[in-house]
Amino acid sequence: MGPLESTLSLWDDLIASRKRQIVAVGGVDAHEIIKKFGPFSIKLYPYFHHFQSVTTHILTPKPLSSQFQDDRAMILEALGKGNCFVAYDLPASTEGFRFSVHCDEGQFIMGDQVEVKKGLTFQIRLPRKSPTRLFRDGNIIQEWNGREVCTYLTTEPGVYRVESYIPYKGKLRGWIFSNPIYAWN
Repeated sequence: MGPLESTLSLWDDLIASRKRQIVAVGGVDAHEIIKKFGPFSIKLYPYFHHFQSVTTHILTPKPLSSQFQDDRAMILEALGKGNCFVAYDLPASTEGFRFSVHCDEGQFIMGDQVEVKKGLTFQIRLPRKSPTRLFRDGNIIQEWNGREVCTYLTTEPGVYRVESYIPYKGKLRGWIFSNPIYAWN
């Protein structure tokens, strides 16, 4: 489970066209239901449950400062660039996930653009071992199982993104969906 395949396919088509960046964010449409049985009541799908599920994790260049205007600007800039990923945090925390690319010009993260010159080293860091797939232009180009760190070397331009899955309640569920890194010639 996770996003609909048709949604991911449409997103891949749009970002692979390379006309513009399209940032993915996730959230929930929460509806707490309270059922009453005489003097007793029970909460079905409490808000606490909902807000632990689908989240958007934002990567800022420095820690938040508690200065509202500065933090707000930094968060909006990071979101606008796509320096974030969508996660299903209910089965397990996604804290520590990173998708980056390294090259002679430095290190770049989700949402960044990098020029392919001599080569690129993509690195995926996961909070725990899980089935993970790397996509280029909407196509799976590498899969890993049972790894917390995954590395991929290339000289190919393209739009790269990551999906990771986790077993939960007897099924393999979508766990992490990165925003892409754009690699150009």
